[in-house]
Amino acid sequence: VGHVRLAKVDVEGAEAEAAQVLAPLLHHRAVDYALVEFSPEFGDGWRDCWSTFDVAGYSAHVLPDKGDDVDAFEADPLGETLARPGPPTDLAVQVTVLFAAP
Repeated sequence: VGHVRLAKVDVEGAEAEAAQVLAPLLHHRAVDYALVEFSPEFGDGWRDCWSTFDVAGYSAHVLPDKGDDVDAFEADPLGETLARPGPPTDLAVQVTVLFAAP
């Protein structure tokens, strides 16, 4: 694979394994964006996945849920108001995260 504009990761609990497969591409900045869905229902594998992106220098942007302010998101999709730095201490609900290359 030469270059990936967007990687979509929705693997129902195998996020850590998927991130390890992507790791070489991430470290070479061969992936511009990755859209990853995390759910507490599948354990703590999301922590290792998030860490893989973090170590590679990717910024994380939690996308709005149905109850969030979608108008603000549409006005500035990568805005600081929706970016939550660092991984959460725990996941209580499913979240979709957009990781962006530096």
